[in-house]
Amino acid sequence: MTRHAGKSRPGSRRTTVRANYAPRATSGGTPSPSGRAKPPKDPRDRMNKGEMRFADLLDQRIADGTVRYWLFEGIKWRLADDTYYVPDFLVQYTDDRLALYEVKAARKDSYMTTETAWLKLKIAASSLPLPLTVVWQTKD
Repeated sequence: MTRHAGKSRPGSRRTTVRANYAPRATSGGTPSPSGRAKPPKDPRDRMNKGEMRFADLLDQRIADGTVRYWLFEGIKWRLADDTYYVPDFLVQYTDDRLALYEVKAARKDSYMTTETAWLKLKIAASSLPLPLTVVWQTKD
């Protein structure tokens, strides 16, 4: 059942309010307002190859018992007006320490990044309350 709040006058917006919403029972996923199940989102669908390799490494560390869990792009940190930094990985270790990791592409002796990304990393590293580490794969 749908009700409309407010009068429809020229220049006014009509707001739709859904009443008697009850999601249907589904097998997995989260219910949407239409009652259909959305498939669970896999963070690996949004990762590049380097980030997938690092996620595999974190999964190994979970199996070893050194990492409790990890989130891909799990937090968004506001640096300034309309400027945000989203670290690639938030990791919680089994001793309850939290750490942030940024995965970058490898260069000969360092990592590749744009000037904007480099500035965001510098600002975030100085303002975040958590340790921020940049990781990249070496040739060895």
